Amino acid sequence: MQDKHLILITSDFKITSAQGLRYALLYSNKFTVENNINLVYSSNSDKLDGWDTYTVRQIKFPLTYTVINRILRRIIYPDVYIFRLEQYKKKLRLIFSNNAFENVIIGCTPFSLLLLGKWIKTNYPFSLLIADMSDPFSFNMGNRGRPIRVRISRCIERRAFPYFDKIIVLNETIQQRYQQLYPKIEDRFQVIEQGVDEVYIRKIQELSGSNTITDGFTFLYAGAFYKRQRNPANLYKAFESTDINCKLEIYGNLRKSLKPKRSSKIIYHSSIDRKELAYITATANALILFDNDYGFQVPGKTIETLASGKPILFIYKNKNSPTLKYVKNASGVVWVKNSIPEIREGIYKIIKGEYTQPYFDYSQYTWEQMSIKLKSIIDKKEK
Repeated sequence: MQDKHLILITSDFKITSAQGLRYALLYSNKFTVENNINLVYSSNSDKLDGWDTYTVRQIKFPLTYTVINRILRRIIYPDVYIFRLEQYKKKLRLIFSNNAFENVIIGCTPFSLLLLGKWIKTNYPFSLLIADMSDPFSFNMGNRGRPIRVRISRCIERRAFPYFDKIIVLNETIQQRYQQLYPKIEDRFQVIEQGVDEVYIRKIQELSGSNTITDGFTFLYAGAFYKRQRNPANLYKAFESTDINCKLEIYGNLRKSLKPKRSSKIIYHSSIDRKELAYITATANALILFDNDYGFQVPGKTIETLASGKPILFIYKNKNSPTLKYVKNASGVVWVKNSIPEIREGIYKIIKGEYTQPYFDYSQYTWEQMSIKLKSIIDKKEK
């Protein structure tokens, strides 16, 4: 029997997403493990170099699959994977019959995979079982104003969490909230942030300077917008109302309702790979960091944006936001509330150079450091 050290159980993912990047850089690091197996449900996932990949067969529909899937995602809570758990168990029985794993990690989302915890711990009790929560479940921003969803997610958490030896969350605010909700297992909640890729940051810094755009002043935003908690309406109006030669470049896969109208001031592009994004970031004069209006979550690109060495326009609303922990330790940031006059004033300040020298010490947030944290969690259990 061939022994393997770790198995990561998750859904399909793309390296261009924050979650996919986390899997690629956290679990592949030499400080974590030497041998990895990545279990995905779909061949649509990006492949990770050096990983053995086991695929859980996708439930197939006719040509209307995409439309059906979109409808189901709106109706079924927490996600459609709740109907695929038996497929996962079938595949896992086969994998576990030929391999021994010291560590089993379930990557969430999808949150339904939390329900595999009891089955795994019951059948393979000697494995260290970890849940890597990309976002909080019961107090996720998407559950705001939806009490039924909160009750369902709390029920799943109460049933699933006790079977996990460790539950990884992305920041201390999430950790503290979970410890308040589940005090009997408070020691199981551990923080491993969304890290910074040093190679990527160095590439930006190497390309910056002489490569910045000189034809007008360019602000860059790379990421997502959301109607209810990161709405770009005021941002768009602020740029449209400026009377100076500047523009906003946006990269990301946005819903049609959140895309800007055609404008000489705002240019929208779909997502690009990280190599291209590094160049685009380097050529921009300034970056935009857009915080969530409420909740416990920190935008995935926060630390990476602060580490870029560029001046930053930080747009926020929540004075108790967990994002502030990181922004307060950075220089070169112009803070503005999410209103048209303040955003417009912030644009002018950055163009005029009214900010301190950009700097953020990201050394404690590199993926190497995050992997050392993970190794520490694993080693403590093994002792």
